[in-house]
Amino acid sequence: MKNILIHGLGQNHKSWNETIKFLEIDNIDVLCPALFKMSSGNSNDYQNIFSSFSDFCNNQEGKLNLCGLSLGGILALDYVKKYPEKVNSMSNHNIKNGLDKINCKSLILCGSKDKANMKSAKQISQSIRKSEFKIVKDSSHEVNVDNPKELAHIIYDFWKEFL
Repeated sequence: MKNILIHGLGQNHKSWNETIKFLEIDNIDVLCPALFKMSSGNSNDYQNIFSSFSDFCNNQEGKLNLCGLSLGGILALDYVKKYPEKVNSMSNHNIKNGLDKINCKSLILCGSKDKANMKSAKQISQSIRKSEFKIVKDSSHEVNVDNPKELAHIIYDFWKEFL
């Protein structure tokens, strides 16, 4: 089983470094692909990024625990819709079409100060059968930058049953 953290549009794979440090305290190994480097030679439009991300995930052995932020959350949602058999769990930080088809355990997160996305995050959570909704204290949209310790704690609590 692989644990994968997926960064957002205005970020890169290093944006998860602080969160990863806290997850490593709990012996959680994670992968964090550099989305925009994966589609080398191709344009960085959504289809190319999704295709490269899907190839990356499909090359991992076993089931996946996905955790995506913003664009990473959209990638995680689209991946689980297309490859439900590969996904053990999904955590999404902020996409409604097809949510009722998602059948894996899902954690929807939103920063306590992310007023622009709070309502939609709650609606997403209500649309996915096996989901739970959590608020990350003292953070805005970039929860992995604003409060990596709290985020790591929430992710660990969610993933620990799969480890």
